[in-house]
Amino acid sequence: MPKRSETNITSRAAETSPPGLMWDREVSGFGLRTLSSGARTWLFKYRALDGGQHWHRIGTFPAMTVDDARKEARALRTAVDKGKDPSKEREEEREAARAARAAAVEKLAESYAKALPGRPSLRGSGAISAEHAAAEAAAVRNAIARMKLEGRPVSAIAPADVLGLLHLEAARPATARMLFGAFGRFLEWCRDAGHLTSNPCDAIPRAKRPKPPPARRRVVALPDLARLWIASDVLPAPLGELARLLIALPVRRGEGARLAWQDVDLTAGVWTLPGAITKNGDPHRIALHPLARALLHARHKAMGKPTSGLAFPSPRASNEVTAWTGMKADMGEAAGFRAWTWHDFRRSFASLMAERGVAEPVADAVLNHRQSGTRGGVLGVYQHAQRWPEQKAAMEKWGAALAVVIAAAQRKRNGSHPRLLKQTSSTPQKMLSRRTDRSLARASLSMRAVLP
Repeated sequence: MPKRSETNITSRAAETSPPGLMWDREVSGFGLRTLSSGARTWLFKYRALDGGQHWHRIGTFPAMTVDDARKEARALRTAVDKGKDPSKEREEEREAARAARAAAVEKLAESYAKALPGRPSLRGSGAISAEHAAAEAAAVRNAIARMKLEGRPVSAIAPADVLGLLHLEAARPATARMLFGAFGRFLEWCRDAGHLTSNPCDAIPRAKRPKPPPARRRVVALPDLARLWIASDVLPAPLGELARLLIALPVRRGEGARLAWQDVDLTAGVWTLPGAITKNGDPHRIALHPLARALLHARHKAMGKPTSGLAFPSPRASNEVTAWTGMKADMGEAAGFRAWTWHDFRRSFASLMAERGVAEPVADAVLNHRQSGTRGGVLGVYQHAQRWPEQKAAMEKWGAALAVVIAAAQRKRNGSHPRLLKQTSSTPQKMLSRRTDRSLARASLSMRAVLP
């Protein structure tokens, strides 16, 4: 323990102190350290119960006056005399603060975003896709911003915060459900990581949780599909052909955008989708009816007959197409028909082909729905037949039905707007469309016999 000085430290003495240590007479262990640079620091020196000697920094002079520093030193001396260790307590406080900062909700959201790509898929096998991971992380960030939780420790989140989010999004039930689900999964991850003891989303009564949207039931009639097929002419190449492919083949839009030439056998009329691009991760085969084959032949020829690479790359970046909203808006305006989505085409195939005698298991197989996902019981567990011949027959029927209505719509358009067609037929998109249309006309005549 340092010896006490003969006098107390005063403001004048602190201002004029030379480099070195000056001790106070009134409070044992209280002193002022002066550096050669002129910086002055208030210190408290003590010996802890473990025998170790410690230096505790109180503050700086003149920011902290002599009286305030002595008062703080006296409180520390009392704590030491009672067996406490001020330096250890300060380090514990700093560690708690660091842990609180690390457990701040936005910091955990960043860690969650990094962990998401490896998370198992909620549907099917394997991990979630990169697109799903990005969308989930964005939804969590959106929910945090809407609730103004930035800087708060995740442990401080209460059910009232989540209810506030649902109230803010009451006018947008689909958005509320999406944010609630994403934020709840994030808090579940926080709980598993030890940052929470319970998930506040679990405390929300079911009656107050966002209701699931009504089941999508929209089916686009064949004549409307023909209108959209023709309206795809307004899109630049190859977006127009990609839109037509999604009408011709009941695949998901992301699968269509990822169609690669190495996966297509135009001679055999088969497109083999690798598991990496399908929603359920299972490889899948699609039989190409004459209408789809004619479209792909024209596209293949226009690209110089490549053996690999995307068939419908983005016209600007040459990578996967993502401009679905703009494409839909332009097609809807040109067709005068806006009440549709890309996914409606798949539902239209299943519904319209069911009316033409295609069995439900066959339609499910064409759509690449897992048997266990669409049927329960023993049948769902044990029935995994692909029924390829029936799939091919179903696709022939679908292509024939489309070919007839599209050919009729094109004849009507050609008769109504011959001058317009003559003026616009020189663009690459229109030239490709005309080649496809000629193949379509031949397909229409040869496929009428397939229709019931």
